[in-house]
Parts: sequence; C-alpha cells; structure tokens
Amino acid sequence: MSTHAADPIFAAIEAHRAANLDWAVKLHQHHGDNEHPECDAAANRESETIKAFWRTFPTRNAGWAAYFQYLQQPRWPPIDAPINPNPNIPESLIEDMADGGNDGDLMEWAALMEWAHRRLALAPVVESSTHTVGAADLDLAASG
Repeated sequence: MSTHAADPIFAAIEAHRAANLDWAVKLHQHHGDNEHPECDAAANRESETIKAFWRTFPTRNAGWAAYFQYLQQPRWPPIDAPINPNPNIPESLIEDMADGGNDGDLMEWAALMEWAHRRLALAPVVESSTHTVGAADLDLAASG
C-alpha cells in the first residue's frame, strides 16, 4: 500500500483543493457574486471539505509533511490568473486560521495536533532480525 493510500490526509487535501478551485471558478464565472446560487453551493462544498481537512489527522510522516505544506500554499490562484482570487479571504489556510476565518477553534486545533504528535512519538518500536521499525514507519491509524 502506498503512503498516499495509507494516510487519510491526502484524500482530505485533494477534496479541499478541488472544492476550493470549484468555488474560485464559480466566483469567476459569476463576477464575484457569492450570492449566486452556484457560488453559494460551491462555497458550502468548500466549507464542508475544509472542516473535514481540519479534523483529519495524518497517520504517517509523509502525511504530516503534506499537511503542513498544504497549510502554507496559496489558497487562490495568483492575481493575474484568469480566475480572480477572493480578496476577502487570506492567502493561505494557515493565515485564514490565524485570522479566525475557519469554523474550528485554534486552541482546539492545537490540542488535537499535540495529541496526534504525542501519539506519533509514543508509537512502539518493533525490532526484527533484519531491521528496526519505528514510529516513522508505522501506520498510526491501525495502532488505535
């Protein structure tokens, strides 16, 4: 099983990326009218996928790297792109979170991140005659 298939964060990232792009496209098609029914529906889909993203925890080191990388990526296409960004939304997800723009609570998120990292740190080390498998190699979703 590939790392991507084993870690649920990759699906959460892709779902949000697709919903966010769809919202940007709908805003562009309807000249930034967020009240248009298609824009409103796309915004609702983006909202649901961002909630799922915030509540999905990586289970492998590659997932954690992808998670934190995604938090830093531009949320909207560049200003000169054919799809105009929404100027009312911060540039990246981490900036959105810091500005209080998401539906989650920053303290709750930090506590959940601490829990997930403690779980990663406490994963057992399994030794065999050929190699040692540590926390970085384990799929933590299976370890409870």
